[in-house]
Amino acid sequence: MNLRTKKEKVWGHLFLANIFINLRGEMKVKPKQPEIHFMWKQLLGFLTSLYCI
Repeated sequence: MNLRTKKEKVWGHLFLANIFINLRGEMKVKPKQPEIHFMWKQLLGFLTSLYCI
């Protein structure tokens, strides 16, 4: 396994974790906006599929 790709994967997971933490924070502040939550879930799913390949 290439060292560069391994490093990129680690950064990808950190990036995803950061988005997820931010998303949870947003949910606590604004729980009455399900469409934004749905949009975030779609984006999160897309990013996850990108990094899992």
